[in-house]
Amino acid sequence: MAILVLTIVGIQVLSFGGVGALRGLDARVLRNEVIAADLAYVRERLQELSPTERRARASQMRRGTYGFELLPTTEVLPEANNADLNRMLAGVQHISRPQAVKGEAVLLRGAQALRLSLDSSDDMLVSFDEVLASTQPPWLGVLLYVVLVTTLVSLTAWQAVRMATRPLDNFTQAAHQLTRDIDMPPLPVQGPTEVENAALAFNTMHGEIRRQLDERSQLLAAISHDLKTPLTRLKLRLARQEPTEQTTLIEADVDAMAALIQEGLDYARSQQLRENKVPVNLNHLVQNIVDQATDLGQDCQLAGQCKRSVPAAPRALERLLQNVVDNALRYASQVRIELQEGTEAVEVRVQDNGPGLPDELLEKVFEPYFRAESSRNRETGGTGLGLAIARNLARAHGGRIWLEHAVPGGLVVHIWLPI
Repeated sequence: MAILVLTIVGIQVLSFGGVGALRGLDARVLRNEVIAADLAYVRERLQELSPTERRARASQMRRGTYGFELLPTTEVLPEANNADLNRMLAGVQHISRPQAVKGEAVLLRGAQALRLSLDSSDDMLVSFDEVLASTQPPWLGVLLYVVLVTTLVSLTAWQAVRMATRPLDNFTQAAHQLTRDIDMPPLPVQGPTEVENAALAFNTMHGEIRRQLDERSQLLAAISHDLKTPLTRLKLRLARQEPTEQTTLIEADVDAMAALIQEGLDYARSQQLRENKVPVNLNHLVQNIVDQATDLGQDCQLAGQCKRSVPAAPRALERLLQNVVDNALRYASQVRIELQEGTEAVEVRVQDNGPGLPDELLEKVFEPYFRAESSRNRETGGTGLGLAIARNLARAHGGRIWLEHAVPGGLVVHIWLPI
């Protein structure tokens, strides 16, 4: 409100100043018209007198700011270029019609004057005590006035929009940060009442989301702990039994249940980092994953390098990359990992030569427990949590992950991590 009111007041002041300047121009134009009419009158009076009477009468007809004197028509004076005197001459000529009046602006004793013809022997000289104020609009001043008003309005609009959108920018940044760090500090509650209320509402929502996530993690941890105990007892009891086909099947089911519980707990924990970020040498980390795959007889190669360290949680970042590479090796015979460093981020590309996926599944495979392999066999399709955990970990690092088709075939997993 203060910005708008002060701006309106400022524009009003400038407007009154502009109106005053225009009225000053009008007043000067009117003054010149009055002087032109007076000059036409004096000229007519002097024409009626004899040459001797003219000279005595001319000095007596002086006005407040200009006077008259006679000059022989044969005497030559230097010309002067004065637009206002020329317009005054045109005014005298207009008033004196149909009588032709010759005249010009001249220099008299270094000052500008107006020369008007009387008859064949004498001319009338009008000399001014001071230079006439111009009636020409000050185009530079008009331009500066327009620039000043435009600048004032633009700055006001920019400041008003900036003040109006700054809270929205803060909320946008806070919302993006919330997706990366659930433990971010609350928004400062300051500013106008509406902004304070919005900040309070956002902080309340933030606290509720964090509370629900903590409760879910605690619930999953409790379930995991409570289920692992009976599963461990089942394993011990099975170990005491004579190995049979049935005990072997039961033991496999118990192992599958334990793996499902552990992966479910890993998925819940992947939504927020539980270790501090430190500078991580991405080259060594990815090379270790490639070496492990190569030791198992799998075709996995690394290209490119990252010269700068990446701020990351080491175990979480390793889990992210390992999940992606394992998923690629499960469906393909060859995997190529490429590191590409930019000014603000590093991109890890994991390309395979597998069968690929339809377009409609490129995003769906990141959903929890979704498997593109429909047999539901854990040996071939996993649990459906690998890529979901990878996306959670990427987001927790402030990055993102997505899938694209590879050329000539297969898939490319893009992992974008900020440096």
